[in-house]
Amino acid sequence: MSTKRLFFATFGLVTLMAAATAQPVWAIDVGVTWKGASGMTDRVMSGFKERMAAAAPDIVLDIRGPLEDKAALTAAVEDFDATKDAMVVLRSNGSLLLAEHATSIPTLIGGGNHPPSLGVLQNMDRPEGNITGVTYFIPHDVPLQSFMTILPDATSMLLIVQTDHSGAPIEEAGTLKACESLGLQCDVAKVMTVDEMRDAISAGVGSYSAFLLSNTRLTIDNGAAAVEAAGDTPVFTFTGKPVKDGVLAGYVADDHKLGRMLADRLIQVVVDKTPIAEIPVGTDDTPILYLNMSTAQRLGVDIPFQMLSTATVIE
Repeated sequence: MSTKRLFFATFGLVTLMAAATAQPVWAIDVGVTWKGASGMTDRVMSGFKERMAAAAPDIVLDIRGPLEDKAALTAAVEDFDATKDAMVVLRSNGSLLLAEHATSIPTLIGGGNHPPSLGVLQNMDRPEGNITGVTYFIPHDVPLQSFMTILPDATSMLLIVQTDHSGAPIEEAGTLKACESLGLQCDVAKVMTVDEMRDAISAGVGSYSAFLLSNTRLTIDNGAAAVEAAGDTPVFTFTGKPVKDGVLAGYVADDHKLGRMLADRLIQVVVDKTPIAEIPVGTDDTPILYLNMSTAQRLGVDIPFQMLSTATVIE
């Protein structure tokens, strides 16, 4: 073989080897899905995609959401189970589906409420099946203690819950249990519409020290209506958005951070091959306390300095 032919043959071989080594070290296909639009899901997905792009850019994400209904979500889960290496199913309604629809591949949850209460798994510290992930759940006594610090003379609260929300039973049971342990008299108003929420709050003015908005979509999206109905009675929330609409204070997990944590757990499962039992369900151990200072001034509420120094303040 001539020197020229040898050169081109060698060059071609080197080029092919380089192309081969330039391919992803792993070929992993992951499905991601959820039912229904949600600001929380958007924030979780933002953190998730940000972390995946930085830490595991070669993992292929097949993202399907928001889907319209349970039938569409079921179809996506079944397809992923047959064709993917792993899947991520978001929101509480997704966890409820997984509780009745077992999967055969590693499955991660996120953007949902307390997993054991949703029936998707029982042991958050050492998941017993093929499901782990993250949850925005915070024990209800934690935010309630913060709200009582802001309003130390409070003796009673009325919890507003959207009846048809998948997380409503968890919100109700957790709040009532926490109220009992803290010596608060708490009742529950179950509503389906904004008008029903207004009516429940208006009827409770003068009977309760404060109103409490649950982590359900109706209450998240209608904080201003709740504040208007409450008048001079403080309103608290288990989420963050209503504080921007005039609610006095809210206590909530950082959804963007939970999205990044979800990505890390997915990488542990599909890249590091860590057994799911060794991957606890992640929670936010430093939730955000939101304070609306304009509302505090309007109500004449003095916020302790220590809380001001650590809270996210909205003027």
